[in-house]
Amino acid sequence: MASQHTEIGISLHGEIRAPIFAVGAGFGVNLFRHGYDMSRYYALFSLKTFVTKRLFLYIGYRLNSTQFTHNMMYGLGIRF
Repeated sequence: MASQHTEIGISLHGEIRAPIFAVGAGFGVNLFRHGYDMSRYYALFSLKTFVTKRLFLYIGYRLNSTQFTHNMMYGLGIRF
């Protein structure tokens, strides 16, 4: 059975960009957290692949608590 996780926080990210992709890293702090392994501070590594000028695919990983699979993030994003 999957458990529910909720996080609300702020983060600071930096990226190295190329025409097709971007590699990023960041640091964040959770202001509100609910779950069995939710630490207050975390580091993040990410890769974005630009499909169009505004649309991108996103894959990221939270670097603390690496034994938990929910630290992997996938997404589809849009830039305005």
